[in-house]
Amino acid sequence: MSDLDYSEQWETKAGKHYLEKKLEIYKKFLKKGDRILDVGCADGIYTGKLREEYDVVGLDINLPMLKRARRRYPKIPFVNADAEKLPFRDGVFDASVSMSTIIWVSKPEKAVSELSRVTKKSGKVIADFSNRHCPFYFGLHKLTRFADRGKKFSKKEVINLFVKASMRNIECERILLMSRRFPNWLYYLLLPAEILIEKSPLKIFSGVIVCKGENK
Repeated sequence: MSDLDYSEQWETKAGKHYLEKKLEIYKKFLKKGDRILDVGCADGIYTGKLREEYDVVGLDINLPMLKRARRRYPKIPFVNADAEKLPFRDGVFDASVSMSTIIWVSKPEKAVSELSRVTKKSGKVIADFSNRHCPFYFGLHKLTRFADRGKKFSKKEVINLFVKASMRNIECERILLMSRRFPNWLYYLLLPAEILIEKSPLKIFSGVIVCKGENK
């Protein structure tokens, strides 16, 4: 996928919906003015939105994406580095977030541990994961080509990552059904189903698991 393809996704109905839903959940756990590290910031789409309320630093291993982020948001500091080896000392951020990134790293446990390490005591770590129980991952994504191809996780597996990083007060929420890649016709078709699923026991089939933990 090219950088342009990625950026164009956020201009669609599904892309805007996906972005807003994730930010809504993340902001529940953040305080205005927090110093935040955004790991896996890509072209800065989430980072730019977070900048409106927080003091944010973006980080990504993909240099072409990072260059795009720097052009779009010249006032935001962006760092080229690996999520599994963050170039910051311990406890320098009020919170660390990682959106749609842990699913791509080779060692998810190490990445979550690093998020915890650079976050201060009692600070928040928030990350999201593709839900392995979402129907779009039962082979359907191979036909639609709309779903992320990264690792899939159960809620139990996600919680275990945070427990191993010695975090407490762990909370998980299942959200979304549609992918940001969905065309407009599929967005309108599935939006009622997504609303129903999120408000019912069927939310176990949602597409994304957002997890928050606090450092001890």
